[in-house]
Amino acid sequence: MRPLRERADQVFERINSYPGDGLRNHCLRLAEYARLHAGQMGIRVDPDLVHAAAMLHDLGLLLRPEPGGSYVDRSWALAYRELHVGSLEPHAAKVLEHSLRYNHSLRPLEGLAPEAEAFRRAVFTEHTLGLRRDGLDPGHLREVKRSHPRANFPRVLADFFWKTLVFEPRTIRGIFLPRRIEPSRASGPAEDRIPA
Repeated sequence: MRPLRERADQVFERINSYPGDGLRNHCLRLAEYARLHAGQMGIRVDPDLVHAAAMLHDLGLLLRPEPGGSYVDRSWALAYRELHVGSLEPHAAKVLEHSLRYNHSLRPLEGLAPEAEAFRRAVFTEHTLGLRRDGLDPGHLREVKRSHPRANFPRVLADFFWKTLVFEPRTIRGIFLPRRIEPSRASGPAEDRIPA
């Protein structure tokens, strides 16, 4: 599945507009944490699929907001189109969608793919700076942080927060407290909404 990883990296490079390594390293830390959480949970994950989810999970924040939409839906639509999700086997497509759309859920969701649950836990490990680690070895977390330092990520995160509050504040509840897994939205956005 190497092409999936390569396509994800290409999409990230094309859409990421932040200088420095902050956002890239955030994504790389998240992929590492997700693999660690999966191991802790006793499940196997495809490292290329996890990498793809990590690289694209925040890119919806860098695309033009749409009425009634949210950045998680834009991230999923971007992934669906750019990563050719329709050509993936169904479980891999489900894992990618669940990872992108539900990674910020504050609580576990019934029906969430186990690999996506590992990804969701990774997000909380990342955003709590390792304080919430669900049994992960602190030494492993320090290794990941050393390999992929935060750099200018706090500045990027502040910009993400501002964009969400200004452009789509009504979506915040649905992103952090979704009630259930929604039916798949397996369609990409209009061509003019994704930068070339």
